[in-house]
Amino acid sequence: KLGKLLKTQGLPSLSTKRQHLRISSDKGCRQRDIFERELAGEVIAPQTDPEFDTFLAVQRHSDALTHKLNTLPYLGDEMKPVLKELFAEYDKSTMLIPPFYTDFGKNTRLVHRSNRNSRLVLLT
Repeated sequence: KLGKLLKTQGLPSLSTKRQHLRISSDKGCRQRDIFERELAGEVIAPQTDPEFDTFLAVQRHSDALTHKLNTLPYLGDEMKPVLKELFAEYDKSTMLIPPFYTDFGKNTRLVHRSNRNSRLVLLT
């Protein structure tokens, strides 16, 4: 009955929920944080998730960094430290031409010699 109820509510099954809640490590099991759960595909409920404020703070910081990127000259070195802070991985050979938009950035990797044209939108 519980499995049916979860399915009708659009929630993952109980076994899937257990997979999302714990991560094994050398030090035993620990609860996944909101970023790991989101990356694993878990639906994050803003109204009920106790960690949503943390998620929102990172998203707002990403918005501020994105705004800063869009005001800097793209041919100078001023963008590089901002890109390094915004993305999970950033290679200094990457070229990004503003304007640029992202909702998060934390899970994005810009690899060696990747070029991104203006008006790029990344939803991560």
